[in-house]
Amino acid sequence: MTYNEINSDRQAFQHHVLESAKTELAEQGISVDVLNIRGILTPGSTYSEDLAMAELAAARRDADIAKARANQESEFAKIQAAEQIAQRQRDLSLKQAEYKGETDRADANALAASSLARAEQDAKVADLERAALTQRALVQQEQLDIDTKKPADAAAYATRIKAEGDREAAKSRAEAQAYERKAQAEAEAFQRRTQAEAEAFQRKVTAEAEAAAVLALAKSQAEAGLVKGEAEASVTRQIGEAEAAATQAKAEALEKYGRDALVYELVTRLPDIMKANAEAVSSIKDYTVIGTQGASDAVVQASAIGAQTVGAIKSLTGVDLAGLAKSVVDKNNETTSSTE
Repeated sequence: MTYNEINSDRQAFQHHVLESAKTELAEQGISVDVLNIRGILTPGSTYSEDLAMAELAAARRDADIAKARANQESEFAKIQAAEQIAQRQRDLSLKQAEYKGETDRADANALAASSLARAEQDAKVADLERAALTQRALVQQEQLDIDTKKPADAAAYATRIKAEGDREAAKSRAEAQAYERKAQAEAEAFQRRTQAEAEAFQRKVTAEAEAAAVLALAKSQAEAGLVKGEAEASVTRQIGEAEAAATQAKAEALEKYGRDALVYELVTRLPDIMKANAEAVSSIKDYTVIGTQGASDAVVQASAIGAQTVGAIKSLTGVDLAGLAKSVVDKNNETTSSTE
């Protein structure tokens, strides 16, 4: 048997030694029933120690590998747990923002409903007070009829009470008519203001489109080399300044107010940009338009470029200026039709 076999299977080794010893000792007349092996020595050799050290090193290596794997799995678990926590926190933040938006909208609706209910209640109270005044005058007149005053005094008293009642009734009617006239005047003023705003907005959009057409025409002529160097530099400078101002205003408005600010800035800033570009073009003393259809073709191209400018704004920002203007005009037409 090899040393490894002896060391790993002691029972087989013990059985082999016992059988060998029985044979040899039987020749000497000695019988062996039990054999105990107390140890295995290799005098003059360190083979057993070297083998033990090799096995110990292998065991340590396996232990280190197992420990490294365990640490790796532990780190992976920590990373996964951190990712799950971050994801849960993100979901919670989104939910909280969504709930806050719903709560704010509900509060705004409740405030509006409360104001409307308070106004309706005030109107009802005013009606009741006017009715109470009329009823009080009637009661006083009836009390006068059953009183013990002399007929002349009773007649005079009744006349005075009736006059006071008529005066209070007339005052109430006058207040009601004044309130009705005020409400009608406010409604008419609101209608006129809305119509004026719609017309102003329509004029502004038209001016913006025309300015955009002029700007686009000037740019196309500059690219074709048909505009003088001074005009090209002026147009380029004006375009850069306008685009920088618009970009900054757009960024600030989007950060603070969102889409409403974007719409407002587009409507208010675009005329200035178009005006600056138009002034730059108008400062050119003379330039030549080359085309197959003459000046009329240039006008058509300018109008088309203006429409493309509005379309580009819609593509970049999502704001449809033409559609917005149309909706305001349509709404104003509907209001005018319903008023008539």
